[in-house]
Formats: sequence, structure tokens, C-alpha cells
Amino acid sequence: MRIAAKAAVLLCGVVLSLSACRREEGPAERAGKEADKAMQESAQKMNEAAQRMGEAMHKAGEQMGQAGKQMGQALEDAARKARQTPPP
Repeated sequence: MRIAAKAAVLLCGVVLSLSACRREEGPAERAGKEADKAMQESAQKMNEAAQRMGEAMHKAGEQMGQAGKQMGQALEDAARKARQTPPP
């Protein structure tokens, strides 16, 4: 019985100490949480923008490569035509 009484007292002490730790947020805590939330949203939007920019740069690189190939082909065609044309 003594062990049960000691356990009950200990349990009550733990419950009281845990409930005492719970406190209401003050203005600084609320402001901190709002700042954290704003930073997370900002970071997410920046990551999304960086992703879109990377995709656009990749597409532009592909287009430049294709344009370079077309220009090279046009130069080869012009050189071939110039070699086939007799001088005046």
C-alpha cells in the first residue's frame, strides 16, 4: 500500500509539473512564429522560381544549340555552292 501511495503522489507531481510547463504564447512568441512562417513561404517561392528559371535556361540552351547547328549547315551549304561556282 505504501508503494501505491508513493506512486500516486509521484504521478500527481508529474502531472502538476507538466501542466505548469504549459503557458500561453506572448506577443514575441507569436511574432517569431509569424516570421518563421513568412521565411518558409519565401524560401518555397524562391525555390519554385529557381526551378522555373532553370527549366527556361535549359530550353534556351537547347534552342541555341539548334540555331548553331542550322547556322553551321547554312555555312557548309554556302561554302559548297561557292566551290561549285566557277570564277567570273
